[in-house]
Amino acid sequence: MSGVPRLRRGRIAVPALLSGIALALGVPAAMAATSATAAHPKVIATVKVGSEPSEVAVSPRTGAAYVVNRGSSTVTVISARTNKVAATIWIKPGMRNLAPFAVAVSAVTGDVYVTNFAVTSSAKGTVTVISGRTNKVIGTIPVGIDPGQAFISPKTGDVYVTNAGASITSSTVTVINGRTNKVITTIKLGGSSGTAQETAISPKTGDIYIANPGKDSVSVISGKTNKVIASVSVAYASEPSREPVDPYQVAVSPVTGAVYVVSEGYHTGNLVTAISGKTNKVTAVIPNEVGYFGGSGQIAISPKTGTVYVGNDISGNVSVISGKTNKVTGFIEFPDGYLHAEDVAVSPVTGDVYAETVIYDDTGPGGVNTGGAFWVINGKTNKLSGHVIIKDGVSISQNAISSRTGDAYSTGYANDVSVISG
Repeated sequence: MSGVPRLRRGRIAVPALLSGIALALGVPAAMAATSATAAHPKVIATVKVGSEPSEVAVSPRTGAAYVVNRGSSTVTVISARTNKVAATIWIKPGMRNLAPFAVAVSAVTGDVYVTNFAVTSSAKGTVTVISGRTNKVIGTIPVGIDPGQAFISPKTGDVYVTNAGASITSSTVTVINGRTNKVITTIKLGGSSGTAQETAISPKTGDIYIANPGKDSVSVISGKTNKVIASVSVAYASEPSREPVDPYQVAVSPVTGAVYVVSEGYHTGNLVTAISGKTNKVTAVIPNEVGYFGGSGQIAISPKTGTVYVGNDISGNVSVISGKTNKVTGFIEFPDGYLHAEDVAVSPVTGDVYAETVIYDDTGPGGVNTGGAFWVINGKTNKLSGHVIIKDGVSISQNAISSRTGDAYSTGYANDVSVISG
């Protein structure tokens, strides 16, 4: 829907009875966390940014963090060396009713790409290009209606922007040359990519994978020809209700090249579909037996082990899937009072897993969310190794982790960014 941010689903304080859902679903008792588990993580800086920060991306070349501030139409640049504001860039979306939304940084050129979507109408969006060397706006590129995120090929540097379109059948992908910042082509997907428009690019082949909730499928685009070369169904054939499975998240293993798709159908329960990155055929359907009723969150894959991690929003834990067998090998539990384990990411430096939970206090009438907790999970043992509480909430995304230091950048509700040690 135009004008509605799609990067991260909002959270709503839930009744205290939801804290018992994990037990109702047969989840093992949560293990206790102690202050002696580890000295990390720590908040090493809190940086004031602009109004309504919506996303952070860290440059793999310089380590600088770029924060999109939707409310103030600015991008805040945080220095990796000082953890202080190095620049504030005013975004000129090209139309008065456009607002900045998502950000990505090219590993090839170091340039920064900010998508801008329509606030009040189904107008076409734009992409603002910022030089990674000068922190100056160097271009504004027209894209399609209702653009979501920008994804950048690590092989070619080309930029792929998904556009939801004005109707369920009009979604497109705008392809931008990462060196000239000119539009190469616009690819018609032939079906809705939905409000999430989640995309992943294979670091092995350069092919692009886009989730299509409207068609229960994944579109595959060749990174060489920019043509749709396959549409892979992820529908659960054995599900008698024939309800939509709603593929939402997609990720590609940097170890095997396999593609993993998280579906969050309300009636079907969560599924993870594995697709061969060589044949674009489904190789496994993995029922996620804990997170039901639209409760899936992010998916992250370890670049060191190939292990797959899926955050389970409602059941409040993280599923662990073997990248070798495509079987669920266990669940990572959090202590009582820590709910909504939606966000997960993997440090490219240590291989540890970062997870986020909401802190929920049910002692008062109705209960209330009192902040967020940032957790570190040992990537070798899959055990909790430490956490830190951030009062104005925690958000985690893979782009917001520095590939140089492993530090994570989390946007907060107080118009600030917490820098968490890696």
